[in-house]
Amino acid sequence: MIAELVRQADILGVTGREPFHSRPVHWLIELDEDGNALGLTPTAGANGKHGKRFPVALAYILGSLSQHTWKPDFLSGKAHEIFVNGINGDGDENKLQYKKKKNGTVKKVKIRPEITQFAYVVKVALRMLPRNKIIRAVNSFLENTKALAKIPSAPTGDALKCFAGVNAETLAFRITGKLALEDRELREWWETKKLVHLRRDEIKSFEQQITGGDAFQDGESILTEKSPNVFSTIPLVSFGSAPFVSYGLGKHTAKLRLDTAEKAAAALNAMLADDNAHLYLGDQVAVFWATQNEKACDCGFLSLIKADDPLAVTDYIHSVWGGRHREIDNAAFTLFLLEKKKGRFSVKSCASDSLARVDKNFRAYFEAIRLRSEKPLGISDLANCTIQPKSKNKLQPKSKNKPPSHVYSALLNTAWQKTPLPAALFKSAVLRQGIELAKGFDESDKGLSTRRLQARTALMKLYFSTNSTNTTRAQHDRENPMNDKNHDNQNHPAYLCGRVLAILDKIHNAAHNKSTASSPATRYYGSASSTPALVFPRLRKLAAIHLEKIGGGLAYTLENGVPKEKRDDDVNTDFDGLAQLVAKFAADAKWPRTLSLEDQGRFAIGFYYEKIRKWPHYRKGTNPVADETDNETSESDDTVGEDDNA
Repeated sequence: MIAELVRQADILGVTGREPFHSRPVHWLIELDEDGNALGLTPTAGANGKHGKRFPVALAYILGSLSQHTWKPDFLSGKAHEIFVNGINGDGDENKLQYKKKKNGTVKKVKIRPEITQFAYVVKVALRMLPRNKIIRAVNSFLENTKALAKIPSAPTGDALKCFAGVNAETLAFRITGKLALEDRELREWWETKKLVHLRRDEIKSFEQQITGGDAFQDGESILTEKSPNVFSTIPLVSFGSAPFVSYGLGKHTAKLRLDTAEKAAAALNAMLADDNAHLYLGDQVAVFWATQNEKACDCGFLSLIKADDPLAVTDYIHSVWGGRHREIDNAAFTLFLLEKKKGRFSVKSCASDSLARVDKNFRAYFEAIRLRSEKPLGISDLANCTIQPKSKNKLQPKSKNKPPSHVYSALLNTAWQKTPLPAALFKSAVLRQGIELAKGFDESDKGLSTRRLQARTALMKLYFSTNSTNTTRAQHDRENPMNDKNHDNQNHPAYLCGRVLAILDKIHNAAHNKSTASSPATRYYGSASSTPALVFPRLRKLAAIHLEKIGGGLAYTLENGVPKEKRDDDVNTDFDGLAQLVAKFAADAKWPRTLSLEDQGRFAIGFYYEKIRKWPHYRKGTNPVADETDNETSESDDTVGEDDNA
């Protein structure tokens, strides 16, 4: 990994000793000349994307002598770095210090520091430049405002979440319309005082001044015992840990030059600051890049796996590389999967491939999980649908369930390497389908149950696109994939059973005007998807009673569908009703006795696509039962929130 990062540092042109670096800033804190807060303003970068890149003054990344001497960047940073009381004003729970009691015992208690390290650096600048209006205003603001939530017009509630966690958004300052990061006097002070080099010399003074070489660069230089920081405060390597001293050879068992350590950490930090070069997946982060002839290539399409931008996903699926095909054919793609823990991070996997193959696999991945949904499904949706959702019942404790790290890594590997999706994830989705449909759709969950239904369907489709235990069946699935375009052409008994259940559910709801929660989909989904022969004969008899209750043109349409010559939308395909679907089985409707786990997945996909299908009208005067005004089959109330034009 070190060798790859050093090579990437040379390509990016970073050494780890730069006083400035281009990084995204997402919000500007607006101040007047006296340092009074006026509000927060979001920034917009290229293509209107949230977060604009600015040349930010960087702190030296190597070897904090301790956590207390760590220095943040100058005039830009995260909310927990800037504000002494954190985001909401309740302080940082991790800021614990040891306090000695009178009896000599030591107790860990919460002590809020008077100022943050961020404010300390600002005070140093103010002491050196007392007449600078920008730094005076920032210092005054930090003295009077202890929490982000105290700023006028600051986000509240769930909107504040963007300032917390590993993906916390960055803040900077604008004073009376002037950006603090662009103040010439402050930039010259930061650069001419060479604070980066002073800090580097301070670190070097603690080294033993041992020179030597390492396995990552030619030549010799000072060997370092200190490690650069990545992820803000985590050492890149741990020379003092047991594996490096267990042979009695001291801390230089694994030799690393000072400039090598700086380069590797600078490259990793640069990619962790670039939204198109990293991807957080639960407790893990994927770092990736592509190069061709020692030049960086664009591989930002991997970040689309989060599905933040529906239009970007759509454009990517339908776009072509055009004249860049020759470039990406020869480009090498590399991906590291890192797991961040307390004080350490570990490399979980490393792999490389050609950028052209990665691009092809990603297009296949997006096509496999594509549904008629306004918003594409992200990797978090697919991971979360395999576990129990968080409880919204105030009387029950909130579930802290979250997908294990291996779920994210499996999905990522399936997306970019087209590895078979583990059967365990497919099984989890199938089992959760029966459990959650039994509870019905909660109208107060703001579409959560609908979103989870979509995610489970997409996960099952992804499984069938990458796995198959039957070669003949696999070839059939590749030639005739289970999607909305091929929905009417599927002839697998399990898929057809899923379609029948969806129509029976629609008939039941039409007969009861949605006044009952015991519809076939909620009451019988589990048994219908595993033992159809025990359930469907009874449901078919109930459907006949419900159709008689509905009566008129709607009942006739639900039973018999709409022939292609009588459709009012000019689509040259018969639209099947209940009778046509049942007729696709044997003459006496021999339902399958049992369905395997894979067939239950096909059942679920057929159920979903039939559930969201929009029924057409009969052309006027062509329905033999309906009156001229009894043409009510265009209902979209069973489309579970889908956009039919998506």
